[in-house]
Amino acid sequence: MYDDTQKENEKRQINMQRHRADLTLKYQRVFKSDEGKEVLADLCRANNVLKPIFDADPVKMAFNEGNRNAILMILSYLNTNTDEVKDLLNTLEYKRKRMMEV
Repeated sequence: MYDDTQKENEKRQINMQRHRADLTLKYQRVFKSDEGKEVLADLCRANNVLKPIFDADPVKMAFNEGNRNAILMILSYLNTNTDEVKDLLNTLEYKRKRMMEV
């Protein structure tokens, strides 16, 4: 037999799952577009998602890790793996090189 606290916890958990699913769709809508992929690649590059963030200054290292973790959270909503991130970064680099040629 469930008591009221268990029922409330289950409701809260269901609501959190629905919210996460809704938010996941919104992240996908934004970042799966061509423009979104380009922005995501730039965020990954700027925040060293695929590179070590070590710094002798622990405050700077913590700051860098915080930035990196924010981007990793976005990638988790998108179910994006490191190979896909590498492809995004390569595409961004290719576009930048082409722009420099013009």
